[in-house]
Amino acid sequence: MLMRTIKALEGNASSATGAFWGKAMAIPDLEQRLDFLNRGQTWVVRRLETLIPRIEDAQVRADLSIMLEAHRGNIERIDARHA
Repeated sequence: MLMRTIKALEGNASSATGAFWGKAMAIPDLEQRLDFLNRGQTWVVRRLETLIPRIEDAQVRADLSIMLEAHRGNIERIDARHA
């Protein structure tokens, strides 16, 4: 879905991973890694909340809204582990 969305916005899609993935995989403790991933997903949520209202293409907006809700759900599941 993300690749399709990038192409719809005339961007250059790539399957390359960035530094975030490498940093996450370098954390040996599972709980610490999940906390790190949660911080990353929180950043993505903030970006999507800012960007989605500005997107005119209805399909792209819908796809990114699904991604936003998935990230929120992931954050809630990890937070629930600490409760």
